Order: sequence, then C-alpha cells, then structure tokens
Amino acid sequence: GDTIVSMTKTQLSALGTPVLLYGTITGTIGCFIPFTSGYDADFFDALQYYLPSKLQARSGQSHLAFRSKYMPCKNCSDCDFCMSFTHLKHADQETFQKAVAVALPKIAQTISSMKYSVI
Repeated sequence: GDTIVSMTKTQLSALGTPVLLYGTITGTIGCFIPFTSGYDADFFDALQYYLPSKLQARSGQSHLAFRSKYMPCKNCSDCDFCMSFTHLKHADQETFQKAVAVALPKIAQTISSMKYSVI
C-alpha cells in the first residue's frame, strides 16, 4: 500500500536469484522474486486463494482488501501471506494438501524454497 520511491534489479548473494528490490516512502524494503516455473506460480496462486478462508485477519478486513486497497493485485503472489500456511491447523493443511494433490512436506519445502531463493 505504500508508494515505491526506489527500485533496482539486483542479486543479494552470489548464488541467489536476481530480484527487484524496492524501498517505499515509509522505509519498507521488499522484493519481487520471479517464479522459476509455471508449477510454482500455480501453486502459490492456489495457496493465496485458499488461505483467506482459513485465517482471520488481525485488522478485520479481508487480506485482499489490505494488499490491494488502491490498485488490484494482478500476476503476483504475496509470499509473506503464503508463509502463514504453517500456522494453520493440521486439518486445514490436509484439506489444502488433498486439493492440490501434493504431500505436506513438499508443500512446506516449496514455500521455504521461495523464501530462501533470495539469499
């Protein structure tokens, strides 16, 4: 929701993936990480679609209203939000696991690999 004031393409480590690193007017630093496969894009899209029905937002708003208050989110996934999958009840994790037909360890590995692909 903040205004981006600086953006650069960089690689944060020798083995890391090139990312778009940005800074906002309030001092937030973030990055855009490209998906390496269509599977990853589809997986995170499905996870981001599933999570709002299972997690209560602290603000009382829907997560989508929070992340795209002024401009709609298109063609991107909020990996911070997707990492909250590990905080779900086990039964909810199994429901998602059955929907995407992927084992729970593989789901956790896919989420953590996206997190650590930068460093």
